[in-house]
Amino acid sequence: MHRLDERCQYTYIVGIDVASATLQLSLLMPTLQQYRAWEVCNQQSGFEQILQLLLCEGATPQNCIFCLEATGVYSERVCQYLHSQGFRVACEAPQKVQRAMHKSYKNDQIDAAQIAEYAWRYFDQLHWWTPRSATAERLRALGNARELFLQQKRAAHNMQQALARKVVDCAEAEAALGCMQQFLQQQMQQLQQQMQEIVQQDQQLKAAHELLMSVPGVGSLLSIQILLLQQTLPQMQPRVVASYLGICPHAHQSGSTVLRPPRSRRSGPSISRRLLYLAAMCLCRNLPRFRDYIKAKTLQGKPKRLLLNNIANKLIRLICAVLNSGLAFDPNFMAAPRAA
Repeated sequence: MHRLDERCQYTYIVGIDVASATLQLSLLMPTLQQYRAWEVCNQQSGFEQILQLLLCEGATPQNCIFCLEATGVYSERVCQYLHSQGFRVACEAPQKVQRAMHKSYKNDQIDAAQIAEYAWRYFDQLHWWTPRSATAERLRALGNARELFLQQKRAAHNMQQALARKVVDCAEAEAALGCMQQFLQQQMQQLQQQMQEIVQQDQQLKAAHELLMSVPGVGSLLSIQILLLQQTLPQMQPRVVASYLGICPHAHQSGSTVLRPPRSRRSGPSISRRLLYLAAMCLCRNLPRFRDYIKAKTLQGKPKRLLLNNIANKLIRLICAVLNSGLAFDPNFMAAPRAA
């Protein structure tokens, strides 16, 4: 069944504008072009109230879908609850909805109505929400905590360097910052060890982790981030992954007057993007092939940041090839010749 034909079986579209404390709902009935608006609290009692309101309107999991913007932890619980009740829930990027439904006036009720209308008009482009596994959630939480400690460690190091350059020395402050860095380093090591233990306990993740570790430049942290990315993008296609991570150059031109060089948006998971950048730098230092590539292109006037971005894209292609084939990286691999 075509997705636009599938849309006809849903007579109710619910758009949700998510806030930290409240949920603004807009129930769209496309055939009647009518809306119903409600506001409930963003907690268990509010979720149950949603079902009661829908029941009064005759909406069921068979004829009703939900659509909301991805707002991180604020939208996770309502998505989990509605999914457990049998409803299909679409979770869309906020910028996609804003680009499609641009209006000069704004409030929560209008936003909810726009989200419902977006779901109806762009039904064939909706991304249906599915709950992540408990293992993936634990790995993600540990990775985010390690990233926070890393940022704090960098801030402490920078302050320590600044204090060392001051005219008046303050040994006490420098010592305190040094102790803080040691503590944060220990916590980061413990978190990384816990992530590795979780991966080793899951046979499927362990096998994929070993495949990824065979790719040059891929370390334990980057491998775990790729495993988490695989939960979001089950079909690991290089172009899709690069675009999702924000390192895929996109054209910006129109006619003969609007013409800009292709640029990467730098949107998406910042942890994975940073680790890919570090892996690209590692390849440039340790592998003659990439080192010669950097030298040759630098002599042509290419900026180093662009070259590292190209190497990161090449690394993504290697990662996707290893995961999709189920075979470890082979430096002597030769692709089969194409048929004439």
